[in-house]
Amino acid sequence: MPAAIAAALESGVDPRRLEVAAHEVGHGIVWHHGGIPIRHMAFTVGIFGGISDGECRRGRCPMTAANAEAFLIGFLAGAAAQHWVLTCHLGAGNGSARRTARHNSAYDIDEHRRLARAWRSPLDVDSSWSRAASILARHERRLDALTARLATSRRLSGSAL
Repeated sequence: MPAAIAAALESGVDPRRLEVAAHEVGHGIVWHHGGIPIRHMAFTVGIFGGISDGECRRGRCPMTAANAEAFLIGFLAGAAAQHWVLTCHLGAGNGSARRTARHNSAYDIDEHRRLARAWRSPLDVDSSWSRAASILARHERRLDALTARLATSRRLSGSAL
Protein backbone atom coordinates (compact mmCIF):
# COMPACT_ATOMS: atom_id res chain seq x y z
CA MET A 1 0.00 0.00 0.00
CA PRO A 2 1.31 3.47 -0.84
CA ALA A 3 2.68 5.29 2.20
CA ALA A 4 2.36 9.06 1.69
CA ILE A 5 -0.98 9.38 3.52
CA ALA A 6 0.25 7.18 6.37
CA ALA A 7 3.32 9.41 6.70
CA ALA A 8 1.14 12.54 6.64
CA LEU A 9 -1.03 11.15 9.44
CA GLU A 10 2.04 10.24 11.45
CA SER A 11 3.39 13.78 11.06
CA GLY A 12 0.14 15.22 12.47
CA VAL A 13 -1.84 16.23 9.37
CA ASP A 14 -5.51 16.67 10.27
CA PRO A 15 -7.49 13.66 8.97
CA ARG A 16 -10.26 15.99 7.74
CA ARG A 17 -7.72 17.69 5.47
CA LEU A 18 -6.86 14.29 4.03
CA GLU A 19 -10.55 13.58 3.38
CA VAL A 20 -11.05 16.86 1.52
CA ALA A 21 -7.74 16.53 -0.32
CA ALA A 22 -8.59 13.00 -1.46
CA HIS A 23 -12.00 14.21 -2.62
CA GLU A 24 -10.55 17.00 -4.80
CA VAL A 25 -7.63 14.90 -6.07
CA GLY A 26 -10.11 12.13 -6.95
CA HIS A 27 -12.02 14.53 -9.20
CA GLY A 28 -8.75 15.70 -10.74
CA ILE A 29 -7.37 12.25 -11.51
CA VAL A 30 -10.56 10.94 -13.11
CA TRP A 31 -11.29 14.08 -15.12
CA HIS A 32 -7.66 14.24 -16.26
CA HIS A 33 -7.81 10.54 -17.18
CA GLY A 34 -10.91 11.31 -19.28
CA GLY A 35 -9.20 14.12 -21.19
CA ILE A 36 -10.65 17.04 -19.25
CA PRO A 37 -7.96 19.61 -18.37
CA ILE A 38 -7.50 20.51 -14.71
CA ARG A 39 -6.30 23.95 -13.64
CA HIS A 40 -5.86 23.24 -9.95
CA MET A 41 -7.12 21.41 -6.88
CA ALA A 42 -7.41 23.32 -3.62
CA PHE A 43 -9.19 23.82 -0.33
CA THR A 44 -9.64 26.83 1.92
CA VAL A 45 -9.10 26.93 5.67
CA GLY A 46 -11.40 29.24 7.61
CA ILE A 47 -10.47 31.65 10.39
CA PHE A 48 -10.98 28.98 13.08
CA GLY A 49 -8.91 26.36 11.25
CA GLY A 50 -11.75 24.33 9.76
CA ILE A 51 -12.00 23.59 6.06
CA SER A 52 -14.50 25.93 4.47
CA ASP A 53 -14.34 24.94 0.80
CA GLY A 54 -12.69 22.54 -1.62
CA GLU A 55 -12.46 22.72 -5.38
CA CYS A 56 -11.12 21.00 -8.44
CA ARG A 57 -11.08 23.68 -11.12
CA ARG A 58 -11.44 22.38 -14.65
CA GLY A 59 -10.11 24.08 -17.75
CA ARG A 60 -12.09 24.61 -20.92
CA CYS A 61 -12.54 21.81 -23.41
CA PRO A 62 -15.05 21.00 -26.13
CA MET A 63 -17.76 18.61 -24.93
CA THR A 64 -17.79 15.37 -26.89
CA ALA A 65 -19.64 12.11 -26.26
CA ALA A 66 -16.45 10.55 -24.86
CA ASN A 67 -15.57 13.29 -22.42
CA ALA A 68 -19.22 13.85 -21.45
CA GLU A 69 -19.13 10.36 -19.96
CA ALA A 70 -15.79 11.10 -18.26
CA PHE A 71 -17.25 14.36 -16.97
CA LEU A 72 -20.16 12.53 -15.31
CA ILE A 73 -17.92 9.82 -13.84
CA GLY A 74 -15.58 12.51 -12.51
CA PHE A 75 -18.38 14.05 -10.47
CA LEU A 76 -18.50 10.85 -8.38
CA ALA A 77 -14.71 10.47 -8.20
CA GLY A 78 -14.55 12.83 -5.23
CA ALA A 79 -16.90 10.62 -3.24
CA ALA A 80 -15.08 7.45 -4.33
CA ALA A 81 -11.71 8.90 -3.30
CA GLN A 82 -13.05 10.15 0.03
CA HIS A 83 -14.53 6.69 0.69
CA TRP A 84 -11.11 5.17 -0.12
CA VAL A 85 -9.21 7.40 2.32
CA LEU A 86 -11.82 6.88 5.05
CA THR A 87 -11.76 3.07 4.79
CA CYS A 88 -8.11 2.44 3.88
CA HIS A 89 -6.39 5.09 6.01
CA LEU A 90 -8.75 6.47 8.64
CA GLY A 91 -10.33 3.26 9.93
CA ALA A 92 -13.95 3.92 8.98
CA GLY A 93 -16.29 1.06 8.21
CA ASN A 94 -17.60 0.72 4.66
CA GLY A 95 -21.17 1.85 5.46
CA SER A 96 -20.11 4.81 7.56
CA ALA A 97 -17.55 5.91 4.95
CA ARG A 98 -20.10 5.62 2.15
CA ARG A 99 -22.65 7.74 4.05
CA THR A 100 -20.03 10.39 4.86
CA ALA A 101 -18.75 10.51 1.28
CA ARG A 102 -22.29 10.74 -0.15
CA HIS A 103 -23.22 13.49 2.33
CA ASN A 104 -20.11 15.51 1.47
CA SER A 105 -20.79 15.00 -2.25
CA ALA A 106 -24.40 16.20 -2.33
CA TYR A 107 -23.60 18.97 -4.84
CA ASP A 108 -21.63 16.58 -7.07
CA ILE A 109 -24.43 14.01 -6.98
CA ASP A 110 -27.05 16.65 -7.84
CA GLU A 111 -24.92 17.93 -10.74
CA HIS A 112 -24.38 14.38 -12.01
CA ARG A 113 -28.13 13.70 -11.98
CA ARG A 114 -28.99 17.03 -13.58
CA LEU A 115 -26.46 16.67 -16.40
CA ALA A 116 -27.13 12.96 -16.98
CA ARG A 117 -30.82 13.78 -17.38
CA ALA A 118 -30.12 16.75 -19.68
CA TRP A 119 -27.68 14.71 -21.80
CA ARG A 120 -29.94 11.62 -21.73
CA SER A 121 -27.03 9.59 -20.39
CA PRO A 122 -27.66 6.07 -19.10
CA LEU A 123 -25.03 6.60 -16.37
CA ASP A 124 -26.54 6.65 -12.90
CA VAL A 125 -24.82 7.74 -9.70
CA ASP A 126 -23.90 4.24 -8.52
CA SER A 127 -22.39 3.12 -11.82
CA SER A 128 -20.42 6.37 -12.09
CA TRP A 129 -19.14 5.85 -8.52
CA SER A 130 -18.06 2.29 -9.40
CA ARG A 131 -16.30 3.39 -12.56
CA ALA A 132 -14.58 6.25 -10.74
CA ALA A 133 -13.43 3.86 -8.00
CA SER A 134 -12.05 1.51 -10.65
CA ILE A 135 -10.05 4.31 -12.31
CA LEU A 136 -8.76 5.50 -8.93
CA ALA A 137 -7.70 1.97 -7.95
CA ARG A 138 -5.49 1.88 -11.05
CA HIS A 139 -3.96 5.21 -9.97
CA GLU A 140 -3.73 4.49 -6.23
CA ARG A 141 -0.09 5.57 -5.88
CA ARG A 142 -0.83 8.91 -7.53
CA LEU A 143 -4.00 9.35 -5.42
CA ASP A 144 -1.99 8.63 -2.26
CA ALA A 145 0.89 10.96 -3.11
CA LEU A 146 -1.22 13.86 -4.35
CA THR A 147 -3.68 13.60 -1.46
CA ALA A 148 -0.82 13.92 1.03
CA ARG A 149 0.67 16.84 -0.92
CA LEU A 150 -2.62 18.72 -1.20
CA ALA A 151 -3.44 18.13 2.49
CA THR A 152 -0.25 19.95 3.46
CA SER A 153 0.00 22.57 0.70
CA ARG A 154 -3.75 23.34 0.30
CA ARG A 155 -3.28 23.94 -3.45
CA LEU A 156 -1.89 21.88 -6.33
CA SER A 157 -1.59 22.82 -9.97
CA GLY A 158 -3.28 20.57 -12.50
CA SER A 159 0.18 19.89 -13.91
CA ALA A 160 0.82 17.74 -10.81
CA LEU A 161 -1.54 15.17 -12.28
